[in-house]
Amino acid sequence: MDSTSRQPTPEHHRRPASESARNLWNHGPNWISAIAALIGALGLGGVLTHLAGADDSSGGSASSPTATATVTVTATVAPSGGAAPSEAANTSADGVRWSGEVTLGELNFDFSPPKLTPGNTVGQLQSDMVWVDDSSSEVLIAAWLSDSVPTKEECDTSVAESGSTTVRDMTPGLYVCGKTAEGRIFRLKTLTTGNAIKADATVWN
Repeated sequence: MDSTSRQPTPEHHRRPASESARNLWNHGPNWISAIAALIGALGLGGVLTHLAGADDSSGGSASSPTATATVTVTATVAPSGGAAPSEAANTSADGVRWSGEVTLGELNFDFSPPKLTPGNTVGQLQSDMVWVDDSSSEVLIAAWLSDSVPTKEECDTSVAESGSTTVRDMTPGLYVCGKTAEGRIFRLKTLTTGNAIKADATVWN
């Protein structure tokens, strides 16, 4: 027998000697396929689990309650057709018919506001003297000789007791009480004397 017939064939080198090893060798590709499928399944499951967790997280944030802030706004509405400040001041609850600054010059205090008329007026006679025109004996005036501010009742009493047609020696700050031809009580607070006697006037109903 020659040397070539003694050489082992390649098949003898590739196949294991034992039967169990031979079976493992024969079924090796099947095991490898099964393991690969298991690894792939585990990897896909992890991805799905991750995606599910992310979805739950986003859904949780979307369903979280939203805080609601309540703001109270108070609106101030100006009354329509309201009187101007000067008109409101002349509609007093204490019975004041009219009040404001005047320049004495034959003013009739029965009008609101006082106005120039031919009679029943109080005007300036000299730089420090006011008088009632001669055509009326019903209008009376009287100086208030006190540091206090006379009320309507006090002016009424003063005119009834010492009323006349003239008041002399007027100085800034002096009060003069008066009574109109129609019986209204008024009060003058002297502001200036000289070329023009100006006063802050209050007329009651």
